[in-house]
Amino acid sequence: ISSGDDKSTYYIAGQYLDQTATVPGDKYNRFSLRVNGTRVVSKKFNLSFSANYVQNRYNTTTADGAAFADVLNSPSQIPLSRYKNWRTDPFANPNGYYNEYANNPYFTLEANRQDVRNDYLTGNTELKYSPIKPLSFTFRIGLSTRNQSNKSYSEIFRYTEYTKSISGSNKIDQNGSVGDNSSFSTQLNSDFITQYKRALGNNFTLNLIGGASLRDNVGQNISVSANGLVLPNLYNVGNRVQPQPTGGQSNSRTRQVGVYGDARLGFKDYLFLHVTGRNDWVSVLAPENRSFFYPSADISFIASEAIGALKNSNVVESLKLRAGVNKVGLVNIGAYRLLPTFNAGAGFPYGNGPGFGLSSQIVAPSLTPEITVGFEGGFDLSLYKNRIETNFSYYRTNTTDQTLPVQISSATGFSSFLTNTGEVQNQGIEAVVRAIPIKKRNFELSVGANYTRNTNEVISLSDGLSVLNIATLGSGSVVAQPGLPFPFLRGTTYNRDPQGRIIVDALSGYPSVSAAQSDLGQTEPTDRLGLDAVIKYKQFRLTGLFEYRTGNVIFNSLAGQLDFTGAGIRSAAFNRDRFVVPNSSYADPANPGSFLPNTSITTRNGGADFFTDGPRYTGVVENFVTSSAFWKLRELALSYDLPIKKIGMNKYVKEAKFTLIGRNLFLFTPKSNVFTDPEYSAAGADSNAIGFTNIGLTPPSRFFGANLSLTF
Repeated sequence: ISSGDDKSTYYIAGQYLDQTATVPGDKYNRFSLRVNGTRVVSKKFNLSFSANYVQNRYNTTTADGAAFADVLNSPSQIPLSRYKNWRTDPFANPNGYYNEYANNPYFTLEANRQDVRNDYLTGNTELKYSPIKPLSFTFRIGLSTRNQSNKSYSEIFRYTEYTKSISGSNKIDQNGSVGDNSSFSTQLNSDFITQYKRALGNNFTLNLIGGASLRDNVGQNISVSANGLVLPNLYNVGNRVQPQPTGGQSNSRTRQVGVYGDARLGFKDYLFLHVTGRNDWVSVLAPENRSFFYPSADISFIASEAIGALKNSNVVESLKLRAGVNKVGLVNIGAYRLLPTFNAGAGFPYGNGPGFGLSSQIVAPSLTPEITVGFEGGFDLSLYKNRIETNFSYYRTNTTDQTLPVQISSATGFSSFLTNTGEVQNQGIEAVVRAIPIKKRNFELSVGANYTRNTNEVISLSDGLSVLNIATLGSGSVVAQPGLPFPFLRGTTYNRDPQGRIIVDALSGYPSVSAAQSDLGQTEPTDRLGLDAVIKYKQFRLTGLFEYRTGNVIFNSLAGQLDFTGAGIRSAAFNRDRFVVPNSSYADPANPGSFLPNTSITTRNGGADFFTDGPRYTGVVENFVTSSAFWKLRELALSYDLPIKKIGMNKYVKEAKFTLIGRNLFLFTPKSNVFTDPEYSAAGADSNAIGFTNIGLTPPSRFFGANLSLTF
């Protein structure tokens, strides 16, 4: 809802979402409310405000990966949905379930869960005072806060002695557990800005901005948990067998103060020089390193306004050339990180006696901010009355003193050392083209394309460090290594002869595996291409968006579990019979160091013995590394503007639109990737360790929806 008059405006929007997830039993609920407003108090005084509240509640399993493994370890002909009622059906109950190796996935999902509550509130208020026309003062204050609580729990379940006797270590009593966590974080921002803007004679314009900012962050986290419950279905830490629960609390406060300036000088509306400078002081660093300054400068030249031939052209609508350099500082460590801290240890040193243990990470006390220096240049061009628009940019950035953990010998008493290390360079191009080839009264077609190519390289690491391990999954690692792109995947591979053939044992036919990791490829795409189109016909509008990415690889570790259970397509490639390893060779006994092509030596076993073998197959990373390229139809939408006058709604409704929409409708990947969406990441979307997938990721989903929009 929006409305207003010549002095005031307001906008109110709300949303409610109730979602049933792909995983059985998972539910998600969200409500949001947003309010914006402005008010012209007087000719010299303006007021604006905004507030946004979002709450979400969800109940999800904490064992989705284990449940998916249970599914994979079930024969494909078994109707799993018949075993949903495990509490009442004796054949679905884990003590009567047919599978001695794996559990009923419905039991796994339902007996391990979490309830999560999140409340977010953001808002800001801005006061602007203009005592004289060229001068204005602005004061802005903003608030961002989150309150969160979480309860995770697992049920008590006891297996019968008979079930244990036939299942071995696969079926172990579940003693039950519960954990409660609550936290809050609040960020308060305030800015005071002075702006002076005026013309300097007939040819020059000047815009000066100076300001100061203050950011204050406060947070707290409290957790308590207990293992071994007494009464079933009572998820309270007081309902425990152990004498003491495990708990923890953290409190933090960080502050940042900044002053900044911005100056823009224009000449005859076609030449502009823009410079900025900012200095920040952060509380989390040592006093001698808290202050850092970062400037920038850019220049732009609007050739279509300066050159007469272009200004009077019927073809060129506008042409702008631009270039700039910048420096940016970043501090990405939390509060109180410079000194090692002690944590309470459960049962340490003796029984119930109190004890504290030192954290496993030591931090360099002289940490400094990360610094990125960059250059960018390009142009913006518009032709034929904006029927064709294009822009092009080239950029290069160098980031130094990144704050990263380095693995160190445990003999030091620590396992990692957080320090400033290395330099990474990124460079690339960005290009956009848009065109309207058809534009008529009742029909219009517009198409667009954007292309980005980015190449990066680790220039250096800290002294004495040849490889920096970012994350590990199985025998694969995402690393930073000088001379290679970042992030980069390394992992175990098969030994190969000089011709690139896999070396097998002459007796067993099994391939031999390298002892060290090998380079397997970068995990960040180098090339991205987006294609979009809009077709308008009378009241109808059809839009579509495609995206293509390539130049990277992905380690599908979930494929090892697929093949281990016999559900993977590769495990049936040779009909589960003995086979000759493709493109293989074996050592020539008559000529040491030479190899003979293998055409007849088959593997000793081509079924479960081989495809469940960790050292020879499932633990060899190269078996599950594929291209991460894909084409994806990200969105397709069809909308219709309802004729409100014809249907008699125009008395109260100004506009009405009905839309059908679909997202992630189609995914096209290379033949080698039969596993999952390459955009998935086991480490999470906010981690640099991209390039891993695991069995805990839910399958990709298509989205279909419809909405009705009314403007009153």
